[in-house]
Amino acid sequence: MRDVRTAWLSSNTAFRRAGVAAELAKEADLGLSLAHSRYQLGLGSIVELSQAQLQQTDAAICCVNAQPAANFPLTPPVELDDTTPFH
Repeated sequence: MRDVRTAWLSSNTAFRRAGVAAELAKEADLGLSLAHSRYQLGLGSIVELSQAQLQQTDAAICCVNAQPAANFPLTPPVELDDTTPFH
């Protein structure tokens, strides 16, 4: 039973990690868009733009690393309670 609980916790953690990684990627895309606009308007530097590009790349890597090794779509794990088998 302990193994089932551990597997459930791992699945739950992976699901949440993937969600956080996707949100991080979305924010990095927005940051890059803003940095690009600022650069085009002369309000930002090339360093700011390069840093935003690096953050976007890091976020994309984080998304890939958050996906399970089997590469299947993640679904929210069911909650374990007293009625769940193997609880």
